[in-house]
Amino acid sequence: MDADAPSGRAWVAYLRQELTAPAAALAEYATDLAAHAAAADPDTSIAAARVQDRAVHLLAAVERLTDPDSGFEPAGPPGMVEEQLRAVRHDLRAAAAYVVSACEDIAEGPAADRLGGDAARTLTAARRVIDSIEAVVRFARSDTAAPTEPVREMLARLDLPA
Repeated sequence: MDADAPSGRAWVAYLRQELTAPAAALAEYATDLAAHAAAADPDTSIAAARVQDRAVHLLAAVERLTDPDSGFEPAGPPGMVEEQLRAVRHDLRAAAAYVVSACEDIAEGPAADRLGGDAARTLTAARRVIDSIEAVVRFARSDTAAPTEPVREMLARLDLPA
């Protein structure tokens, strides 16, 4: 590993710093949205429950990804880093993008007057998660800070719903 590149623990610490708080906020806001939507029409209630499910799964994936005791240490053939960064980016972004789309629908739907604030908070948090994912990917692709090897072990911990 390059002497200037972060150790596995430093890399995990950076991921935790950038992703954990935004993902936790998203999960909390989505839980509030689902609780308040329970009394709404069935379609809105189901959509809010799905938002909560995706947000909670996203948080769990981030927690697995950033576990300091996971033993993560970048290692393996250098040519695979970009492919694996795309996979991490896609898997995490897919859950957050679903939340964005569903919250936009809820905010424009029949329960918008009762759920607009919850939907707006959840939507803002989901967009923040997407921005954080992009920041992590940019960090990983930088010449001085990138882990030099694949993040295959992190991908195995994602386990997000399709």
